[in-house]
Amino acid sequence: MSDATSPGELLLMGASRLNRLQIERLGELRVPLTLRQYRILQRIDEGYTSVSDLSRLAHRSVPTVSESVDGLIKRGLVVRAGSPADRRAVVLSLTPAGTKARKAAERCLADLAASVFDSLSAPKQKVLGELARKMYDVSGSAMWGPDA
Repeated sequence: MSDATSPGELLLMGASRLNRLQIERLGELRVPLTLRQYRILQRIDEGYTSVSDLSRLAHRSVPTVSESVDGLIKRGLVVRAGSPADRRAVVLSLTPAGTKARKAAERCLADLAASVFDSLSAPKQKVLGELARKMYDVSGSAMWGPDA
């Protein structure tokens, strides 16, 4: 990085570092997870219990999400069962180990996020929070359109 690095480039470089840091921290947990695995556990816990729902939310193909779900099932973190409401449908749910892993990952990422703000004053935290929200919205619009 040089003094001529633009603020936009710095933002992208910083986002990349933060993403890598999240990946590393989740990989160090007692039950290591990838970011995708964590998001799947999180979404299932929020009530998104089908692979098709998960794939729509993640903007990923059904086979891609299904592969991740299969890995979570093999590790005993998720179970697949028939739906009581529709015998053709399959419902995903977290096992107790899956719930524990999700909570550990959530705490890990919350601690990481808090550490990013620890060295900032309250006014700077407010400004960074507002900018972070804006960048989140802008990147979502760029990826999926303005209504995403």
